[in-house]
Amino acid sequence: MIGVNIFRTFLSRSGTAIINLIVVMLSARILGDEGMGMISLLILTITISALFGGLWGGAGLVYLTPRHPLKYLLLIGYGWSVISSLLVVYVFGYFHLFPGYFGNNIYLLVIVNSFASINMYLLLGKEKIVYHNIITFFQSFVLLISILAQFYLLKYVQVAAYLWALYMSFGFVWITSSILLLRLKLPKVTGTLVDTFKHTIKYSLVLQTGSGVQLLNYRFSYYIIDHFLGTAMLGRFSVAVQLAEGIWILGKSFGLVLYSKVSNQNKILDSVKTSLPLIKISVIGTIIATFVILIIPSTVFTFLFGKDFSHVHSILLFLAPGIVFVSATMLFSSFFSGVGMIKINTQGSLIGLVSTLLFSVVLIYYYGLTGAAIAASLSYFTSFVYAQYNFKKVSGIGINMYLVSYSDVENLKLLVRGLFAHK
Repeated sequence: MIGVNIFRTFLSRSGTAIINLIVVMLSARILGDEGMGMISLLILTITISALFGGLWGGAGLVYLTPRHPLKYLLLIGYGWSVISSLLVVYVFGYFHLFPGYFGNNIYLLVIVNSFASINMYLLLGKEKIVYHNIITFFQSFVLLISILAQFYLLKYVQVAAYLWALYMSFGFVWITSSILLLRLKLPKVTGTLVDTFKHTIKYSLVLQTGSGVQLLNYRFSYYIIDHFLGTAMLGRFSVAVQLAEGIWILGKSFGLVLYSKVSNQNKILDSVKTSLPLIKISVIGTIIATFVILIIPSTVFTFLFGKDFSHVHSILLFLAPGIVFVSATMLFSSFFSGVGMIKINTQGSLIGLVSTLLFSVVLIYYYGLTGAAIAASLSYFTSFVYAQYNFKKVSGIGINMYLVSYSDVENLKLLVRGLFAHK
């Protein structure tokens, strides 16, 4: 069953990545590097707001859903999202961390996204991975259609067009996932509102702290680039980052299924056995995909995204090592989250953040976008080393886990057979 879930998730992620690439291409060619920089700051604000909203919910719902009443998780998650979103947007607006061009619309957008995210995590917690994948795919499709309609039918060629497209895509996810949750026949789970509240904050606080720190690892450089080099240069760097993150399709697909599966397993040795082949395949697949994208001539990127993005290939070259490290760290994080050892993820993210703070300002100041890419790879490497060390402590398996053996071939065969197994 895990094989078919991975296959479906990979197809969904691949389709989503292709659509997102088209969205990036359209936006980059029409709005230019300045527009892409503004969009990057908008998305970053939404993402950070969602992290704060997840302090009473968020990704922790995947672990909590099988253990607490759904109605209480929804009540707590929705209520806190309204409060936290207001606080985050106000603080970010006060310090001008997102373009004032978007106005108060960003608050409502953050709320809709938070509600949609809560619903999607609840579906994962019930192992409704098929529903999750379908909705995720069509979310990107709705985003693309909305942008096309505004750019070419309505002739509305503004950065705000992306904001309205996000309204449509987030709204679609919220409404669709709400309908599915209402129609699910769920087993009865006992518990009180107070107990659910306590367990939610106990688990989610640590998990979201780790996610927030990890986000700073991935995106702190955005603010540094915007400060030292300007919004246009940020736009160029963001396109390279989005291409790099597209390579993580395999790791994200495996990680999503692994987290859902391990969260419902009781024995840690079973979780280790489930995780090992997925980690190895993810890393090997990412190395191959990274090599492929690096041999693409830089002129191709200029053709796809426009003349403003001629340096995308050189940025990817220095991001490449970090891309591979993250492919493994994603799976380690899913494993530790699923078995309840979420402090390890938070500690690893903090170590990566220290690396980011030490290197990003200096490297960006002296070496521009190349320095930003090098700083990112260094941060990803430090997080990987810590995750690898702790996984060895739990499993007894070290760096040799990446060597291909006969048993790995057999495991891969079993995984492939699972793709054709009946549900």
